[in-house]
Amino acid sequence: MPACSYASFLTPPLMTTSLLRRHVPHHAYAACLSIATAFFATGQIIGPVIGGVVVERYGLQFSVAYQCNLYGDCRSIGRFVWTTATKV
Repeated sequence: MPACSYASFLTPPLMTTSLLRRHVPHHAYAACLSIATAFFATGQIIGPVIGGVVVERYGLQFSVAYQCNLYGDCRSIGRFVWTTATKV
């Protein structure tokens, strides 16, 4: 398995853990990590269901175009949040 596959598999949990360690008090770390993991798991369950409904209803071309737009918006929001949070 290529190294890039391992990196994409490990990056979300490592980023979440690192950000929580920096910004959450030690006594609340375990609870916050549990909540973040639950939200991530919920997204993994709901995402394919919603994606399947969108493809069935509107077709594959619409779904791909919508996802590209959504990912671009999420990147922009993430960049704004990150730069705002690191200006402290």
